[in-house]
Amino acid sequence: MTITLKINHALADFVPRRMIDREMRIDIQKDARVDDILSNVVGLPEKVVPLIFVNGRHAKPQDRLSSGDRLTLWMPMAGG
Repeated sequence: MTITLKINHALADFVPRRMIDREMRIDIQKDARVDDILSNVVGLPEKVVPLIFVNGRHAKPQDRLSSGDRLTLWMPMAGG
């Protein structure tokens, strides 16, 4: 299965620079969950909890991914 992954630049302090602000097509195992990608592909530290979107909708780490999905990660922002 293949998905598209995009990581917002606000997470640049936590992931490899080559992964920031570019769309990457990655192969994943069948039945992969979002948290599998966060830990095994992205290498995001557990202390960092990003905003997760799958196909433009808010998602949870335990959500399963399907072939063709678009996974986007953002850093939560505070302010007002």
